[in-house]
Amino acid sequence: MKKWKKGFNLSFVLVLTTALLSACGDPDTTALEAQVAGLEAQNAQLQAQIAAGTITETTSQNSLRVIDGTSKAVFGTIDGMINFPNKLEIPNAGIDSNNSRVQIGSQFSFAGSGSWQFKFDGTQLNLQHPQKIWGQVKAVTIQTSDTLEAVQEMHKAFFKGFPTTNITYRNLFIGDTLSGLFAQAPINVDRKDYQVVTGIIESREVGLVVLFVYKDDGTGVQQELIDSFLNTGTNRTEQFRLD
Repeated sequence: MKKWKKGFNLSFVLVLTTALLSACGDPDTTALEAQVAGLEAQNAQLQAQIAAGTITETTSQNSLRVIDGTSKAVFGTIDGMINFPNKLEIPNAGIDSNNSRVQIGSQFSFAGSGSWQFKFDGTQLNLQHPQKIWGQVKAVTIQTSDTLEAVQEMHKAFFKGFPTTNITYRNLFIGDTLSGLFAQAPINVDRKDYQVVTGIIESREVGLVVLFVYKDDGTGVQQELIDSFLNTGTNRTEQFRLD
């Protein structure tokens, strides 16, 4: 019953379109005639499939449609992306080496794997990873570099009032210079375990404020991904190294 209805509906459209085409004396009938011819071809194919007992759905990549008296290309979509019939490419081009980096602020840059998703908000880089990791890295300017003890107090001020006292610290070097301090503490949200990682990096007149949160699966993989990302960081040409 469903197959007969498909053939009937398309035939009805053909009859109706042909009738309208004959009734109107519009000079732009050429495009309409082309559409009718296309529908006739689809109808012939559909009738053959009905006779054979098999139905296949086909969608053309693009078609011509009359809009305001002008024939214009209308393209289809796949997963919300426009499906273009042709590729934009340079003939015989190869694949360049993957040395892509993202710069934050005036001096800092990082490299990320294909799994990290980046989004900029001014001088703040927002990150997300499929392993349930969320992060923010913000570039700032500073007057002078603080002592390690002063930076540790900044971390304590952030964690003040958290229902945890188990805070661990790690140093970050830029080249051979101690330039940052990272803190980490577990928290519980809706009876699920999370880890919060904070970082403050200062280098002369610029710095970074870093925050990562991830849902702890107990494997340590998420922390390794964060560490790997941070260790790709550079201040101009000097490399980051997280202890």
